[in-house]
Amino acid sequence: MDREELFAKMKSNIDELELKLKERNEQEQAVFEAWDKVNKLQSTIEVDVRTSDEFRNEKSRDAEVTRRRYENPDLTELYSELNVQKKQLAHIDAEITALKEILKAYKVVYGNGVLLWGEIMITKDKFLQFERIRASGHYNMLNPIVRKILNLTRKDYVFLLEHYLELKDKYKEELKWVK
Repeated sequence: MDREELFAKMKSNIDELELKLKERNEQEQAVFEAWDKVNKLQSTIEVDVRTSDEFRNEKSRDAEVTRRRYENPDLTELYSELNVQKKQLAHIDAEITALKEILKAYKVVYGNGVLLWGEIMITKDKFLQFERIRASGHYNMLNPIVRKILNLTRKDYVFLLEHYLELKDKYKEELKWVK
């Protein structure tokens, strides 16, 4: 995968993440609305019982409120709707987490001395070690021995060679001390 394809894929994943975040906000609003309906219906049931003269003591009123809540088909339906909304919200959260992990894998980080591209990681120390070997003139930098000295995978080493100028520009201040 070349750099342009990688950036296109990253852009696509970022766009998908933005859509999921928007969808999450809408779903969260739906959960709040469902909770609001449940609370209003529960309050209505409680007010009906508490204002009734049928129940003389607090215990009998509480028992009647509970009974009516459990027997009310509208409240049961609202609870079912609320549970569905919560499950959908949890599913969206899982998708968002997965997208964030994918984006971490593609992220290009130029801070903290690391150049990261997909699964490839070149630390500042590895690059400076590479530069010391190059500056010594003892090895041809395309020789596999250099890769073994640096303890890099073939993929990481090829990446380092391909992005040498970017790395050199990034660490130009540290390179002044490498001789």
